[in-house]
Amino acid sequence: MRTSLFAAFLIATATTAQADIVSSGTGFIVNADGDIVTNQHVILYRDDAGDVRRCGGLQIVGLGFDGAAQVVGEAPRQDLAVLRFVELADGGRPPRVQQPTAAPPPPPARGGWRNVVEATARRGSVPQQQQSAESGFAVFAVERPTPGESVVAYGFPFGDLLSDEPKVSTGIVSALSGVANNVNNLQHTAPINPGNSGGPLLDGQARVVGVNNARLAIDGQQNTNFAIHGAVVTQLLDSLGVAYSRVGNGATATVPDIARRANGFTVKILCHA
Repeated sequence: MRTSLFAAFLIATATTAQADIVSSGTGFIVNADGDIVTNQHVILYRDDAGDVRRCGGLQIVGLGFDGAAQVVGEAPRQDLAVLRFVELADGGRPPRVQQPTAAPPPPPARGGWRNVVEATARRGSVPQQQQSAESGFAVFAVERPTPGESVVAYGFPFGDLLSDEPKVSTGIVSALSGVANNVNNLQHTAPINPGNSGGPLLDGQARVVGVNNARLAIDGQQNTNFAIHGAVVTQLLDSLGVAYSRVGNGATATVPDIARRANGFTVKILCHA
């Protein structure tokens, strides 16, 4: 039995006809500008020699769109990255990934996402009943999750090995800290697999409470999964000047309804060598 307690990152090798696609992950849209939250390790891959490299290009697939993304900002210690969708005019290969600046300017207003409201919902600028996942982008929970609370993981595990549609799994919050008492992470039992990296962990009201990023790498261990706390994510968004919305407690939704809402803001991220 392996005894390493390191939490294995969930990078999936995409099985695709496009030879330069080396891995894939998941992301979710947080505003009407098309800004996307994912894991920092989703924009990295291991080459044949085992060396970690940055993706040469990032491609966003989903919601009827197929285009490129550039990096807005990163937080390597928290395993977070924020991307900005850039449509391809000629359908060509995604451009080389641009290194983020220390303090990027706020993104220009841009429409085009399906089911997205016309104006970007800046925090507190839209009535709560309008700040919901029905708007076409994810919203964050105001309250911290609690142990035992039901959660839903949503994303694109195993690249193109399985069907193209996103996958949903359910579980509960096991603990509010991760490996070695890491307070940036929470532990949960919703099954996640390679390719789920960067996908949302949602509560019973379809609000984001975490970003799935790892599982425990011990042989025989099951359902010991981790997500980055939503509060850590919003701190990064604040530092980058990226808009997002937070919502307080409301009506509980069914799992099918949570999945339907998540389907409106979750995308697949393809890493080009």
